[in-house]
Amino acid sequence: MLLVLVVLVICGTILASASRRAGQAAVEARRAHSQLQLRWAALSCQATLLPMAEQLLDDQVRGLDQRAVAPEAAYELALGKVKLHLTLADEQAKVNVNTIAAAQGETGLQSLVERLQAGTSGRLSIKLQPNDDALAGTSGRYASLDQIFQDARPEAIAGLPGQNQSTIRTRITCWGNGKINLRRAPLAVLREAFAEHLTESQLLQLDELRRSDVEFSVSRVLAGLQLTNKQIRAVRPMVTNASTCHSLWIIAESPGRDWYQLCVEDKPAGKK
Repeated sequence: MLLVLVVLVICGTILASASRRAGQAAVEARRAHSQLQLRWAALSCQATLLPMAEQLLDDQVRGLDQRAVAPEAAYELALGKVKLHLTLADEQAKVNVNTIAAAQGETGLQSLVERLQAGTSGRLSIKLQPNDDALAGTSGRYASLDQIFQDARPEAIAGLPGQNQSTIRTRITCWGNGKINLRRAPLAVLREAFAEHLTESQLLQLDELRRSDVEFSVSRVLAGLQLTNKQIRAVRPMVTNASTCHSLWIIAESPGRDWYQLCVEDKPAGKK
């Protein structure tokens, strides 16, 4: 009798352990399936939207108002129980931190980021962690926003899913060639980018001219400002009306967890 009880206890223990392992395997299989599904969804969104970024951003303006300034376009997709929040953005409608760091040093960059955080949702703790000059290469000393902010969570930079928030990522970038797209850059970005070259009244006039110019032309807008030769020589190389660098934030909102992913496409000028 005692031997039978011992065997039953051993069998029960083995069955319980097997049941736990089977349950864990099922959970892991579901998690792996969800992650694979999200990965392919992200790749599909990236492959579809980024090559069409300029056209989609222009369509966004036409859908709003010809006088609107729209550096981003937002979309939502449903994938089973998961909702995908997609934000397509023009990275050249932002201040390039590598350009500022090269011109003003780390102190100037920190001051700029602090100023640009005014009016955004949430104030992030700044901790500059640039790459060494030997590792920076052609991309600059900052290759990620993580190198600007200390222990910032993705939602603090990208914003919460489904909410139209003005976060610091709408004003600064680590990517692109440093030129500012006059058609799309917010006024706060223009103020910082041209602070040393244009007066406040000229900046406001620039904002009005670009909104009223249906067939936008950088040369025509700058001519309308009646700048001095010195100002023209300083500003003209800093601006563009066609961007070659775009980003796509993908936020997957699920019942139990949210996933954040950032994709950046930086094309050299002249390449399709």
